Amino acid sequence: MNTLTLYEISEELKNTIQNMINKVNNMRKKNLSIIISAILIIYIVFFPSPTAEIAVRKHLLFTFHPIKAFSNSVQEGTIKNDPKYGDLYEVDGINTPLIYVKKFSLGWRVTSSGTGP
Repeated sequence: MNTLTLYEISEELKNTIQNMINKVNNMRKKNLSIIISAILIIYIVFFPSPTAEIAVRKHLLFTFHPIKAFSNSVQEGTIKNDPKYGDLYEVDGINTPLIYVKKFSLGWRVTSSGTGP
């Protein structure tokens, strides 16, 4: 017959409890990383950009031009402070090279894009 001493039982119980605590901590870390990732994605997608150029590049990224969003140059256009659309920016190498961005209280947003002012 297999008998365990009180010390062996307490050691097994201690190891089992420690394993359970480790599993809970791992689940917390995983959940925390998922929550932080979700918050960052929501911030990037829905909140305005800190600069006009980043707003233009984010617009390019979300309009299925991911390579051009990082490789093409973005130049300031000639129209500034348009009351309806904002400032004009030009991007070479895309179908809609003229993009208007406007400053709001939280940052810059793309208001319009097209082929001409």
